[in-house]
Amino acid sequence: MVKDQNGIRAKKIRELKNLTQDFVAQELGISQPAYSNIEKGQVQLKEDTLEKLSDVLGVSVDTLKTFDAEKYLIQNNHNSQIVTKIDKVNHVNYYPINEDIKNLYERTIKLLEQELQRYKDKFGEI
Repeated sequence: MVKDQNGIRAKKIRELKNLTQDFVAQELGISQPAYSNIEKGQVQLKEDTLEKLSDVLGVSVDTLKTFDAEKYLIQNNHNSQIVTKIDKVNHVNYYPINEDIKNLYERTIKLLEQELQRYKDKFGEI
């Protein structure tokens, strides 16, 4: 069987975004072992699954299908060098963030706020 490269690329994106397999699996509505098989390339992903997965990872389907970790790391290493130079001049920490990561953080915050509200509704204010 030919390995599905989309799952392998999804693993690289997930790791770069510091997401767990458990989190992604839960968002997809599948078990962690089932998601692990996706990342190993053992599952041929259908278009609707690719769309859900790209949404959870906070990237476009096209990015998921074409992601090149080596190019990404080279590009971000270059950005880090620029940030370091700015830091030395202004003595301020600047961390560039792309739109996909920003959207992922905003979505994660929203999910956590909703979960917190469910706990408050269930157990009351602390």
